[in-house]
Order: sequence, then C-alpha cells, then structure tokens
Amino acid sequence: MTCRRAFNIALLLAAACLWGNAHAASLIPDADTRLSNDTDRGPTSNTGSSSVWEVRWHSAPRVRIGYVRYDISGINPALFGSATLSGTFTDSGRNGPSDGSGMWNVYGLNDTTSSGLGNSWDESAVNYSNASGVDNSAAVGTFAFNSDATFLGTMSFDGVDVQPLPFSSNTADLDLSAFLNADTDGLVTLMFMDVDQRGHEYRINSKEGSTADGHGPMRLNFVPEPSSIALVALALAGVGFAVRRSRS
Repeated sequence: MTCRRAFNIALLLAAACLWGNAHAASLIPDADTRLSNDTDRGPTSNTGSSSVWEVRWHSAPRVRIGYVRYDISGINPALFGSATLSGTFTDSGRNGPSDGSGMWNVYGLNDTTSSGLGNSWDESAVNYSNASGVDNSAAVGTFAFNSDATFLGTMSFDGVDVQPLPFSSNTADLDLSAFLNADTDGLVTLMFMDVDQRGHEYRINSKEGSTADGHGPMRLNFVPEPSSIALVALALAGVGFAVRRSRS
C-alpha cells in the first residue's frame, strides 16, 4: 500500500469517526406513564397503557407526575451535552397557563435505588405506591421526591395556542449531560411535576397515543453542536482534496 493510499484511508476513517460523533438522533420513550396520588385516582392506579400521560398539581387534590423512560444505549456519549426534550400537548385546554408562566421541575431516577427496582419498572404495573424516586407513603394529595431522584432543572411553556402545541427544553435550564453520563445500564427515567400548586393540567401523548397532525410522544433529542458538523465537513473536504490529488 502506498503512503498516499494509506493517507486517504486514514482520512476516510477520521471522517467516519467524526460523522458518528456528530450524527443527530431522536428517541421515543421506551416506557411512559403517570404516577397519581390524589382523591380521584389513588396511589395504586396505573395508566401504562393509556394514550396520554399527565402532569398536574391541584388543590382538589390532584397529584400527577410524568414518569418516562428512554433507552440511550445506542447514543454516542459525545452527544449527551446537546440533549433536549420536545413534544406536543394533546390539546389547548391541557397545555398549562395561557400567560406563559407554566413550568415543570424535572428529576432523573438514579440507577441504584433503595427499592432495587431502578429503571427496571414495568409500565403496566408501576404506580405511585411502588415507584422508585418518590415517597411512596406520602399522604393522598401530597407528594415528594426522595434520595433516589436527582433534580436536573426545569422546562418552561409559553401557553400559546399554536397547533400542534409544541414544547421543548433547552440546555441552559435543563442540562441532562451529567445525568446521562452517569448512566450505567443504558436506560434513563425522567420525572416531571408542576412547580406550583395552581391546578394547571398538562397532557402529552404517550408512546401508545396519537401521532396524527404532528402529535406524538415526548422525544429525547441529541443534536450535534455546529462545531462538530464543521469538523465533519472539513474532514470530508480533506478526503476529497486528497483523492483528487492522488488521481492527478
């Protein structure tokens, strides 16, 4: 093999490696449901097969916490710093306050939990009374996240009635990189709850729900930084230049 050919192959391998690091990905949930601890739906109710999951904190009382799991085993850790969440609400009556003051607290479930269940929960069986990350003995109408959960940041919502009611997080308010890098089993569970007891209702299509008219489940997105894309472009340009020189 000539030095020139070896150089060309090395450039191709480098470009392939950079492309693998920069390639975007978008994941749908591996499992999703809501945990309820209220007078309407008690702590043992399960909605794993429902077409929606909910977030609500109402004085009625209504306590509903989103509980969503993703399989990140196929994602390059180089992309963890770009991770964001996005989705659509089911309808304009369930997308939080119209004044744009809606906000959730977001928690991540630690891989090692006191119950030993961790990310191995079954969406057809999990409920507030047995789920990891929350105080299972909290009185009806109340809730608490325990030491099995880590606070990660917040998500804000504009309340604008623009179909199909999209929402998304940003890396400034919700930086998922440390949590994702700490993962040991390829699965991550995120928990979502309203920051205030104002009664606002949020409904999101589950993985079993509708995907019509732009709707669908909440996605975990990995988008490469512009600098990574630029490196790929430079590498590919270098390969092209080297190939042209080798043929001249």
